[in-house]
Amino acid sequence: MKRFKKNLILGMIVLCLCLSSKNSFAYTVDWNLINDDFNDLSLWDDVSIGSGGYSEIDPAGQLHLDSTVVADANAGIIRHWVAGGIPDDYVIETKTFLSGIGTGTGNSHTIQVGNGIFRLWAQLRLDGLFVLDKNDVYNEVGTDVVQVGQWQEWRFVVSTDNSNIGHSDIYLNGNLLQGNVQSGVLESPTFDGLTYLEQSSYNVHTESHTEYFRMGTLSTPVPEPGTIALLGIGLAGLAGVEVRRRRKKVKQ
Repeated sequence: MKRFKKNLILGMIVLCLCLSSKNSFAYTVDWNLINDDFNDLSLWDDVSIGSGGYSEIDPAGQLHLDSTVVADANAGIIRHWVAGGIPDDYVIETKTFLSGIGTGTGNSHTIQVGNGIFRLWAQLRLDGLFVLDKNDVYNEVGTDVVQVGQWQEWRFVVSTDNSNIGHSDIYLNGNLLQGNVQSGVLESPTFDGLTYLEQSSYNVHTESHTEYFRMGTLSTPVPEPGTIALLGIGLAGLAGVEVRRRRKKVKQ
C-alpha cells in the first residue's frame, strides 16, 4: 500500500509536468523586419486603389481601408511594403478591426508575405479565416473565428520545411487557434520581401482598421513563469517524497 501511494504521488507529479510542457516556452520575437504602428503610410506603397476605395491613417492613428460596393472583380485596395530579404522562418502579428466584410475571396481582408520560396496568403472573411495551401486551395482555420465589430489580434508563426513548403502556427488573441497549417503557395524569388495588405470588395462594402503590423524573427525561447513554478512544485514534491522515505528508514 505504501509503495502504491508513493508511485501515485510520483505519477501525479510527472503528469503535472507533462501537461505543462505543451506551453513550456514563450518565444520572444525580434520585430526586426517590420514594426509599424501606422504613424504614416510612407513605407506602404499604393499598388492599386479600386473604384470608390481609399486608404488613410485615421484620427486614431490606425490604417483605415475602405472599399465601397462595386460590381468589379478588380475593386479594392492593395498596399505593400518591401521588407527586404525575409528568412525561411518568421512571425507576423497584426491587430485588426473589421467594420464590414463579406464572404468569399472577393470580399476579404488579406495578408500576403513572400520570402522568395513561398507566399503566405491569409484571408479574413465573414465566413472565417482562410489560408491558401500549396495547391492554391483555401482551407478554413478554426470555425467562424473572424468577428465583425471587434478588435482581434492575429499571429502567424511561419516555418519552412525541407520541401520548401510553409507551415504556420496560428494564434488568435494570444491563444493557439491551430498548429502546423500548410500555408505556402510556391513563389518566384522576385516576390522575396514583399508584404501586402489587401482589401477586396465585389458585392459588399468592406472596411477595416489596423492598429499595427509587425514581422520579425524568433529569439531564444525562455521558460514561462507558470512553467517554472510548476517545475519547482514538481521538484519539491520529489524531494519531499525522498525525505519522507529516508526518515521512515531511519526509524526502522
